[in-house]
Amino acid sequence: MSKIHQFDRQLLTSGSIMSAVALCIASVPGAALAQDDEASVAENPLHGVIVVTAQRRSERLTDVPVSVTALSSETIAAAGITDTYSLQQISPGLRMERLGGYTQPSIRGVTAGSTSPGSEANVAMYVDGIYQPNQAANTIDLPDVARVEVLKGPQGTLFGRNATGGAIQIFTREPSYQTTADFTVSYGRFDNFAVKAFIAAPLVEDRLAFSISGAYEDMDGWNRDLVNGGSIGKIESRLIRAKLLFEPVDGVKFTLGGQYSRRPSKATRWDRRSASGPMTSP
Repeated sequence: MSKIHQFDRQLLTSGSIMSAVALCIASVPGAALAQDDEASVAENPLHGVIVVTAQRRSERLTDVPVSVTALSSETIAAAGITDTYSLQQISPGLRMERLGGYTQPSIRGVTAGSTSPGSEANVAMYVDGIYQPNQAANTIDLPDVARVEVLKGPQGTLFGRNATGGAIQIFTREPSYQTTADFTVSYGRFDNFAVKAFIAAPLVEDRLAFSISGAYEDMDGWNRDLVNGGSIGKIESRLIRAKLLFEPVDGVKFTLGGQYSRRPSKATRWDRRSASGPMTSP
């Protein structure tokens, strides 16, 4: 009987050794592959890596402990996105609500309860790092967008009190020391005519450069206003943005930018009617 137990112990010990050896052999190629991947990323840190600034510094998207939807300029162009209102089409959890003349962003259902003059949204919107406080001016044309980051969930630590629901960061194209120009014309339903243009060029080699972008859109309304006349949904927007890049020495950079935009529209028309009396008020 003892011989049988001794044989079982020897068999169990041999099986454990073989399993350990097999596990070590199986883990060697994976470790080598991981080392190769890390080496390739170190050699070319931006190759195939999505870089975001959700935490006020450049990081890989996979290293950021925040739910972020990162949209590149190629993705935005392929989806036909022309302004911030249309971003909801390609960003899950984001909704841009139009209430009269105001555009109110909502992320995961969190939004402000008022669009009165002076009130601010619970989703912060930034363009090139500058906060956009006016809900009446949140529909912004994007003729020169470089990338968009939609941060979901409370972001008050880094973006202030008006980021309870999240934050939207829009980054436009920077001036370049290589001459670049883009020009787009489109025409669609309801006589929708749109023009977008961008140009960047150097002024002083490796020291001073500029960029100018513009957008114009005109569209007839999709319905008639029987009360005041005219049409509902009519849009006539225009935007011009300019930037100046100055690098006095290597490693020091100054960027001066400004923009003018105007977007009068009759996008919606609604009137609230309330009834009172014994049939409606208990």
